[in-house]
Amino acid sequence: MYGPRQHTQGAYAQIVPRWYDLMSTERPITIFGDGSQTMDMTFVQDVARANVLAAKSDATADFFNVGTGTATSVLEVFQYMKKLLGYDLSPGFDRRDVNLVKRRQCSTEKAEQTLGFKAEFAVKDGLQKYIEWREEIAGSESLVLAANVR
Repeated sequence: MYGPRQHTQGAYAQIVPRWYDLMSTERPITIFGDGSQTMDMTFVQDVARANVLAAKSDATADFFNVGTGTATSVLEVFQYMKKLLGYDLSPGFDRRDVNLVKRRQCSTEKAEQTLGFKAEFAVKDGLQKYIEWREEIAGSESLVLAANVR
């Protein structure tokens, strides 16, 4: 999951906030492994909507995968962000792959059938919304601090 108000520093900050910080100041990016690792990048608004649908449903004591159902590679995320931010540098690569799981992709059929949930945000659209939010708060220290509270 990624999106506005995502923690931007610390152990749980994922690639989107870290890369935004580096790209927006023209600093180099290091990709661990070869960048082919995939994630099911799910925008926070989709996750929130899935929770509302679950709360309104008749389902009880059940589990659902909330995601897009699409695997997006680390290199694809880099390319989307590079284009959106006008970043000019190429990534560096570190052969050490720090990710234990190489492929992440949700099976979303159950959530769609039971809850009526289907993700609405494509990765590049969610990244655009994240970048717009970061640029909106860039001048406000109090908002940045609020966004970093766990």
